Amino acid sequence: CLLVTSNWEGMPLVIIEAAAAGLPVVATAAAAQCFPALPQQVHVAEVENFAVVIRAIAGNPDEAFERAMQYKSLIKEEFSIEKCYRHHLSVWK
Repeated sequence: CLLVTSNWEGMPLVIIEAAAAGLPVVATAAAAQCFPALPQQVHVAEVENFAVVIRAIAGNPDEAFERAMQYKSLIKEEFSIEKCYRHHLSVWK
């Protein structure tokens, strides 16, 4: 499980990396807001409530990993090498 406890965040690429590895992600709203299309796949909580969320993940790991696998599929779609290449190419044109 990846825990992102940032109060301020620029671009938490570690969320994408964890998702690509199929890990459940627990993040603050500051970190999760960088990926507005993905909040249903990321467990969003304030740092004070991380323990509650982690216990819920530990208590139902099958659900947490199912959610993580959905996120993994979305990451493969949205951040594929081909899609990133086309996007970068369009920026430079």
